[in-house]
Amino acid sequence: MTPVIMEKINFRLLNDELQDEWNKYVISSSSSSFIHHTAWKEIVEKIYGHKPYYLTAFENKKIVGVLPLFLISIPLLGKVLASSIFGSYGGICADNIDVVKSLMNEGENLARSLDVRYLEIKNFENYSLLNDKWDKYFNYYTLVLKLNKDPEVVWNNITKKARQNIRKAQNSNVKIVRGKEYIDEFYNLIAKNMRLLGTPVHSKKFYEAILKKFNGDAELFIAKLSDKTISVALTIKFGDFIFGYANAAHPDYLTYKPNFLIYWEIIKSVADSNIKFFDLGRSLLDSGTYSFKQNFGAYAVPLYYDYFLNRIKSIPAINQENKKLKLATTIWSHLPLSVTKIIGPHLIKYVA
Repeated sequence: MTPVIMEKINFRLLNDELQDEWNKYVISSSSSSFIHHTAWKEIVEKIYGHKPYYLTAFENKKIVGVLPLFLISIPLLGKVLASSIFGSYGGICADNIDVVKSLMNEGENLARSLDVRYLEIKNFENYSLLNDKWDKYFNYYTLVLKLNKDPEVVWNNITKKARQNIRKAQNSNVKIVRGKEYIDEFYNLIAKNMRLLGTPVHSKKFYEAILKKFNGDAELFIAKLSDKTISVALTIKFGDFIFGYANAAHPDYLTYKPNFLIYWEIIKSVADSNIKFFDLGRSLLDSGTYSFKQNFGAYAVPLYYDYFLNRIKSIPAINQENKKLKLATTIWSHLPLSVTKIIGPHLIKYVA
């Protein structure tokens, strides 16, 4: 048997010439998400101005792996290199473990050359085991629901509590409408909810850009009680997944259970499509949102956040468990809503 001689893996940064080939690769990959598509790159560049460094791995002149990164320059704190910016995951997408290792090594080289504080990669797989130089953060999970072309199959698998709450919303005359024309209602409730959580909000232009760039695959779901918007959600379809990217419910109307009805309508909306999974989004283990999503029969998938520490000695404490952030979130939650809409986008741009 003639031995197969494998070419060395080499790397190029994404450019206009490679864009179509990049997108074809991520669309065909089972480990990609909408974060990998160049539409996301264009959104982040246009709205927040971060510089992309999209690593493309080649073998035998064929793309065998990608790692989309952004350089974030934080005033007074320095530079950070991060994947999956403004997403829960979307790090390394590769054909095999050798390509994964090579992309991690190339990421290290890039981090050193750019002299960043650290490199963060949000992975869907536990790649950090491949390199003991990397630090790890394991506390987040994404909740995934397996769908069926017959919604009744899903209905029978969700909890009794969830079914009761869906019926309660329906019996209370909560109605679900869909369409990008509801962007103002969506954004107002998202901004209100983020303020209550003490978290900066994106600009409305950011969400408008998502609806435009993922036209036909991004959709707004709005729950109304009479003329009052009481719950909202933004979904993005990619591959055989539908992702729940953003959602909020009005705190004064939770008794009507509109968030349960919205999720059920999302499930029904893709029943006749090729969508097989509903990613309900990221949560901390055993948090309130984690328990809520489990009501729909969703299973927990651990997320693996990997850090190459270049100029610092420990992972930055910028997660929901950081006690030092509690004062800042408390202050933010008491600011006027109009102020948070103005200031929020200038702050969240630095929260990868």
